[in-house]
Amino acid sequence: MDYATAISESPDTLKELMGKQKLTIHRDRLQYLYALKTQEVKSQKSAGALIGLKERQSQNLWQLYRQGGLTLLLDLSRQTYFGKLSSVQMSLLRTYLKTDQANSLADIQEWLENNLQVTYTLGGISLLCKRLKIKLKTGRPSNVRQDKEGMEAFKKTSMN
Repeated sequence: MDYATAISESPDTLKELMGKQKLTIHRDRLQYLYALKTQEVKSQKSAGALIGLKERQSQNLWQLYRQGGLTLLLDLSRQTYFGKLSSVQMSLLRTYLKTDQANSLADIQEWLENNLQVTYTLGGISLLCKRLKIKLKTGRPSNVRQDKEGMEAFKKTSMN
């Protein structure tokens, strides 16, 4: 493919825009186009390798440029997917977990389904807990044969 004719901007314009950019991602994307326009490289793959991209990422950049030109290529306001739960729902989940009512992932799954009407698999719940850095909190184990009355008596007498 002849990238020099497919890219409508001149090399001088691209070079000037590159110098004006504050964000590195914009600068890299303009460098990608500049390398293709000036024919420093012959393929999208090698142009992407100049800025540290793999082949598929390079193809995506080229596709963005073909769809909307420089404006779409330099637009970073596209929506990204953060998961099924909104930030409000995540805070509700955190407050539920602080009450120590959930003993298992199945309990969390049931609570999400009943209260927030969101369905997750157990694996999805596990990944959600990892992403939110929620860990199981348990007390230290105690021996089943220990003398509970003696322990309470020791606590009461040792305080005085």
